[in-house]
Parts: sequence; C-alpha cells; structure tokens
Amino acid sequence: CLLIYRHMTQNLSVFPIQKLHHHKRKMENSDKQKANQYNLLFAVRRSVRYHTKRQQFFERLELFSNVVVLILGSLVAFLARYEIDLLVPLLALFIALITAINVAVGYSRRARIYNALARRFIELEKKIVRTGVLTESDYKAFTTERLTIEADEPPINRSLDLKCHNELCYAENYDEKYHEKLSCIQRILAYF
Repeated sequence: CLLIYRHMTQNLSVFPIQKLHHHKRKMENSDKQKANQYNLLFAVRRSVRYHTKRQQFFERLELFSNVVVLILGSLVAFLARYEIDLLVPLLALFIALITAINVAVGYSRRARIYNALARRFIELEKKIVRTGVLTESDYKAFTTERLTIEADEPPINRSLDLKCHNELCYAENYDEKYHEKLSCIQRILAYF
C-alpha cells in the first residue's frame, strides 16, 4: 500500500488529489473490514471455547454424581446385607440428595444446551471463513447471526469467559498486555 501511495504521489498528473484521497479512504475501509472480520472471528472462537468448557463441566458433574450414587448405593446394599443398620439411612439420604440435585439442576440437559450453542458458533465460524474477505453487508449479517445465537445463551459466567479470552490470546501468540487479569479465586471458581 505504501508503494502504491508513493507511486500515486509521484504521478499526480495521472492520479488527481481527489482520487488519491478516495484510494486512501478505500485502504482505510479495507483495513477496518479486516479488523472487523478478525474481531468477529475472535469473538466467535471465544464463544466456541466457552460453550465447550461449560458442556464438559456439566458432563463431568453428571458423571461424578452418577459414580458417587453408584458407589454409595453399592455400600448401602452391602451394609443392609450384613445388617449394619447404623449408616444405611444416612447413606440413603445422601444418595437421594445427590440424585435430587442432579435432577433439579439437570446436568445432562445443560450439557446438551451448551453443546448445541457450541455447534451453532462453529457453524457461524465456518460460514465466516468460507466467505473470505467480508463486505460490510456480510459483516452485518454475521454479526446479526452471532447476536441471535447469544440471545439464546444462558447467563454468561464472566470469569470463564475471560479465561477463554486469555486462552485464545495465548493460542494466537498475543502479547501479555492483551490478556485479562484474573485473580486466583476467579481462576479456581471459573467453572461454577
């Protein structure tokens, strides 16, 4: 672009000043479009990471609760068989509590919701990449689609969202100044 600009300023008789400014404006618009496209892709990729992590979190919670219920159920059966009645009611109550939480919270249902959202964002990313350089109308259409998907999202866990932002910055070799600061507690409790 700089070589074209130099060439144009040297040949002012060929390129009048009006055309020079028009060409410079086109270059600025092109840079703006590339920045918009990159920012849109970054946001979509961060959302894919976020929803995948939420899906995995709820799948692990469900697996953990099922394993605990299985182990405690086996222990209750063992204790009842050998007539050790002291712990049986307490363990049965604990099993009922874990099962009730699993049903009330709906770990598997939530995992499916986040899986569907991640898939929708992946499809959007594929459309953006497939399009190549976005025009202004492409950018508006894809931004609208992104906002439509975001409207269907459950409330965002901001700590996890910032963690995903930092992971994506790290994956794309961004300088540390672009990373968001998270406290130790925010990092530990990011999934809850």
